[in-house]
Amino acid sequence: RPVGRTLVVFGGPKAGVDEIARIEGIELKGLFLNFIPRQGTETVRTEEAIFAVLALLNYANICSVGKPTKAEK
Repeated sequence: RPVGRTLVVFGGPKAGVDEIARIEGIELKGLFLNFIPRQGTETVRTEEAIFAVLALLNYANICSVGKPTKAEK
């Protein structure tokens, strides 16, 4: 089903998303995706995770819409 809004959340070096939400009293609902499964480490540095996630989201967007335009190349 189509999604109206998307929120990408990154955990920190000392606490993951679930723990941060619990501490802040926030109830997270919806679909959770691990964009870097089997990375071989317990955590991924936030700056590396941002590049990986944005690249994957961009790729998914291109695949869902079609080939990139000349301006997007």
